[in-house]
Amino acid sequence: MGISQISQKDNTTRIDITDNFSSLLTSDLDVIVESTGNPEVGAYNAYQTIQSEKHLIMVNVEADVLVGPILNKLAHSKNVVYSLAFGDQPALIEELYDWALSTGFEVVTAGKGTKYLPEYRKAKPDDAYRRYGYSQNEFEKNKLNPKMYNSFLDGTKSAVEMCSVANMTGMIPDVPGMHFPPASITDIPSILIPKSEGGILSKNNVVEVISCLNRDGSEIINSLRWGVFIVITTDSKYLRNCIKEYGVPTDSTGKYAVMWRPYHFVGMETPISVAKAYLYREATGSPQKQTCEVVARAKKT
Repeated sequence: MGISQISQKDNTTRIDITDNFSSLLTSDLDVIVESTGNPEVGAYNAYQTIQSEKHLIMVNVEADVLVGPILNKLAHSKNVVYSLAFGDQPALIEELYDWALSTGFEVVTAGKGTKYLPEYRKAKPDDAYRRYGYSQNEFEKNKLNPKMYNSFLDGTKSAVEMCSVANMTGMIPDVPGMHFPPASITDIPSILIPKSEGGILSKNNVVEVISCLNRDGSEIINSLRWGVFIVITTDSKYLRNCIKEYGVPTDSTGKYAVMWRPYHFVGMETPISVAKAYLYREATGSPQKQTCEVVARAKKT
């Protein structure tokens, strides 16, 4: 049986493979997950999916930052869901952000951890395996893409993901390219706060990325390399005291606190987005407007 023959009456559990994308659009599938990683292809697939009045889960964050707000608006007009994929960092950050606002807190900073040094900006794919922590043999054995892994380290992937968060929340980078400060989890509420209160930020409501490496290349203890975070504050002294009493890491004044999730599980959590879209017609994060852009430039060595 081909994919185009799938119907609501078919209750079997199986995997089908096709090289004909249009067969998905004419089937009785309710939800399509776009995970090509190609911005142009992803934008086309998403557009056709929504036009076919099917829910769209966008794993392809590169396409999302390019045309996500347009696709989300189209999805609303077709009465279907356009959603970022749960498990990827942008959707997990959005979940923390929504929790904070719903609870009555102000979000000062939202972001993720990564492995970063300033010299990685001009690094080449040739030795990405070494900087990422693999041996050359492991890298080749697992057929990992050196260009992709280099983008994880030179700031490219972080810029794309934080642009996605910005388009969902309306937050913006404090400076072009962001700061990428080295920080442990407990450092976050002391560093990612306004300069006037001892931090590095010139404004509130920003997206940022922290590094698990000190500038000398040494590893930070209790880092957040694989996780996401938000820095929150409140004018309520009572709530500030509660936060401190419950052991939440804060700055020295207790005004700013950090909430975080230590890991993200990428595709393993995508089914949550699929279920929410189909069962509740809810997104696990969707872009509201084009708040930020990602701009590329050639590297010189």
